[in-house]
Formats: sequence, structure tokens, C-alpha cells
Amino acid sequence: MVKLVESQGNPATDPLVLWLNGGPGCSSLLGFFEELGPFFPNTDGTTLFENVFSWNKLANVLFIESPHGVGYSYTTGGDYHYNDTKSSKLPLNLVGMAVGNGILSNIQQVNSYVDLAFYRGIIGKPQYNTLKSCCPNVTNLQYCDFSSWLKFGPDGVGYPNPNNSFCGNEIANFGENYLWNLQDEDPYNMLED
Repeated sequence: MVKLVESQGNPATDPLVLWLNGGPGCSSLLGFFEELGPFFPNTDGTTLFENVFSWNKLANVLFIESPHGVGYSYTTGGDYHYNDTKSSKLPLNLVGMAVGNGILSNIQQVNSYVDLAFYRGIIGKPQYNTLKSCCPNVTNLQYCDFSSWLKFGPDGVGYPNPNNSFCGNEIANFGENYLWNLQDEDPYNMLED
């Protein structure tokens, strides 16, 4: 994937920023859709909203995928072509893989958000205490299974589980209002006054 997003200022004179997420191995689509790209997906999974902190406000931004082994290296030796041919025929016994910065599970994501949001100042003590009431037997909220109060739809969005409407609604509202639609704060500069 290669995506150039032109500057909203003056594309002809504004600088060019090359964006390669993590890596190699972390998809630049993560940066494009969840970090610094011009739009973020809405929770409905079909529409977008503007990222008012997008880097293309001031620069042209080139997003390039950089999975391991994409071939952005080179050699000056005479057997460059031979090495590619030889490497393509090697038998590989792939038994696993590692993913950096991946979103592997909606459950793990939901369960990590409350502590993160509280300690980053996204939510205050009243919201934190309300969410804490959903896990009265847990002293450290990072071990609370908030996802148990949600039912995940095919779109990956967590909806309140009808078995416990209070906690389900609180956690779904927390995600909707404080995380997924965080439009008034720059998520990469939350400590700025």
C-alpha cells in the first residue's frame, strides 16, 4: 500500500513526510486511519470524520507499507538477480509470526482503555469510579474484564450486553464518547495544556 495525502496548505512547497509505521511489520494503515491521516473511521464502520490534527494540514504525507522483506534494500554485487531467484525457492516452515503494534483482540483493547484514559487525563475521577463500580472485586482496574459487559458486533464495535444494561451502557458510552470519537484533543499530544 502506498498512499500520498497532499498538504492542505501548499502542496508544491510544503515538505514531504514519509510515514512507515513501526517495524518493519506494523501496517501503515494503522497510522493512516487511526493516528495522523486526514480521516478517522466512525464507529458505524462505513463513514469517516475529519482528523483536525492530521499531519497533512502542513505537509504532504506519504504512507508506505513496510512489512518485513519488502525489498527496500539493495546490493551492489553482481549476483543480485541470482539471490532473488535463489531466495524465492527456499523451503520455509513458517510456524508462527510476531506482530508489533497490532490490534489482535477487541477484548484486550477494551480492557486496556480505562486505565489508559484515566492516567492520560481523558476521563476524570467520576467517570473512572463509575467504570470501577462494574468490577467491584478487582483492586487494579487493568485486570478488570470490561469486555464481559459488551457484545461485539460483526463490525468490531462493542455494544451493551443486555444482561447488564448499566455497566454495558457505561462501557459502550465510554468507548463512544471518550475514545473512538476523540475529536477535541490531539491523541499524540494529550499532555499539552
